[in-house]
Amino acid sequence: MAAGLLPESFDEFRLVEYWDAFFRARKSKAFEWYGEWQQLRHLLRPLCAPDVRVLVVGCGNSELSADMYDHANCKDVTNIDFSRTVIKEMMLKNLRQRPKMKWLVQDMTATKFDAGAFDLVVDKGGLDALMGEDTPEAAAAGAKLLAEVQRLAAESGGSYACVTLAQAHVLRSLLAAFGCGWRLMLQRVPPSPDMAASSMQPLLFVAVRASNTRNFGDEADKSSPEAAVLDGGAPHAAGVVRGTAPAVELGFAARDVVGPAAAQMATIERIVRAENEMRAAAASRAAVDPFALLCPGRRTARAPRFVAAVLDAPHAAAAAAVRDCAVFIVPQGRERDWLFAEAEGQWEVARQCATRRLVLVALGAGHSFASLDAVQAELCPLVAGLAPESCRGVARAVPLLTADEGIGRRIVVETNDSAITGHMVVEDVCLTTKSGAWGTWVRRLVFEANRSLVQSEAALIDQPASGRITAYHDAIVSGLALIAPGLVARRRGGAAGAALVIGLGGGALPVFLQRALRMDVDTVELDPAVVGLARRHFGFVDRPDSPRLVAHVGDGLAAVADLARERPGELDCLIVDAGADNAALAMSCPPAAFLEQGFLGSAAAALGPDGLLVVNCVARARGPLEAAVRALQARPQLH
Repeated sequence: MAAGLLPESFDEFRLVEYWDAFFRARKSKAFEWYGEWQQLRHLLRPLCAPDVRVLVVGCGNSELSADMYDHANCKDVTNIDFSRTVIKEMMLKNLRQRPKMKWLVQDMTATKFDAGAFDLVVDKGGLDALMGEDTPEAAAAGAKLLAEVQRLAAESGGSYACVTLAQAHVLRSLLAAFGCGWRLMLQRVPPSPDMAASSMQPLLFVAVRASNTRNFGDEADKSSPEAAVLDGGAPHAAGVVRGTAPAVELGFAARDVVGPAAAQMATIERIVRAENEMRAAAASRAAVDPFALLCPGRRTARAPRFVAAVLDAPHAAAAAAVRDCAVFIVPQGRERDWLFAEAEGQWEVARQCATRRLVLVALGAGHSFASLDAVQAELCPLVAGLAPESCRGVARAVPLLTADEGIGRRIVVETNDSAITGHMVVEDVCLTTKSGAWGTWVRRLVFEANRSLVQSEAALIDQPASGRITAYHDAIVSGLALIAPGLVARRRGGAAGAALVIGLGGGALPVFLQRALRMDVDTVELDPAVVGLARRHFGFVDRPDSPRLVAHVGDGLAAVADLARERPGELDCLIVDAGADNAALAMSCPPAAFLEQGFLGSAAAALGPDGLLVVNCVARARGPLEAAVRALQARPQLH
């Protein structure tokens, strides 16, 4: 790197301010990390085609994407960088010559693209910039980028091409991130003249989703573990164990490398050999015992395909059981029903199945399941290790059971990973009638941190969202009858009631209050990602006119404290519908701070004389619920 442009620490490589200054100092002169098209073309060409959708992350002012456009006939190329300075520079430079190329200001660790939007993600030095030093901060930044790459890569043959110096900690992060479901290769990049004497020389790391291996050229030996295709549901070669990670292909031998980079290549070869030994051992274990695939510590590229709970009947029930073991498939969309999500409900299922051991299996969101027969064929070898010894090796010893609706129907609309809420899923689920016939489609918002709860649910209809509410919302709305006389009196005087809802979810409750009860409604939601999902998928629309409906991003505790101090007595109704971010807590709703006297005092001050406080409490034990009731009763001015 040019003198005077090096940062004082590797941490600065993760700062947009450093890169803005860097590109201004370069004065539009391209800086080619680790070589130019001349060095990379023979390695990248097999990944390129006219119809390939390409994303170049951390593009900087490199000419690489322009060369791919001109010399590899890749026209659908999108370049992103978080430096506005360089994006503006490159847009002006390429606009006329390459009109189909796109240049966008985005953070490569958290893009705004849809999942599976690209066939090829190209990274020339971006990962190295994030992970310059072996620190927890660098590891976290690198993990975010690699997770985003996996999200963006197309499900069918999506590829990631990363030009890297492959420092030990960086290489291990790459190998850990791209486990089962990916085929990996490492190739040396011919060094450019200015790097030929360096002890650290670039390599090209390529990861391809295993459903398509055409990018690697020669066909692999289909009988070896190297050809393994992973991740349930994907095609897999004969003789290969599903669920194991294929070996990493190394395109060079360290013994053939001489000169300054010999030690670097020897280290890389040693790391890859150790990785392949671990993968081969896992494949051998899985070939003998498919249950080994379910053991803790197995690397996986995506969310689990199956989640199982094993329930052994107590002594009295076991004596009355009619079978030793059974597998029960939870219909898609019902995983969060009390019957399947809570221990008490699961034991009820086990009792009804009259079996000594029940294996309760939920089908993972984000995966497709063709039929009950297909699920049975896939599950049989996996659950064999969960059955009692008396059932193992006995033909048809373990029956497979499910509810009347079979495995159900589910469509995942969007997944979203938020730094505040964690992994969120918007899904459409088809419910069944009591007779088992297919009935209503509903849209749900689920926070994976609290898997036993559906955060929001709305019936899907042809018209825009109508403010329809379901489930526990009925109890919340019915509570408004306690203050109905005051609301009616104010309505006759021409004033709408005022409500504040803490926690937005899909927005059904505040929409109902605004549309059906004609109240002015403000909502406060801590996570902006949740607000975005409500607007995109649940029909939530801000309406600043009267009656008002507005979603604010902020802290509900602070919002109520501000109201109490600045506009006391303004609210008719305050609803706390927020959840804790830890599903392991005995009370998952609300967070503990909303039951402390500091908040309750502010709530009392913010509410009018006949105001109503509603708190949605979700407890897994009686003690926490009783403590919540006592906390509320300690404020006599609260209903």
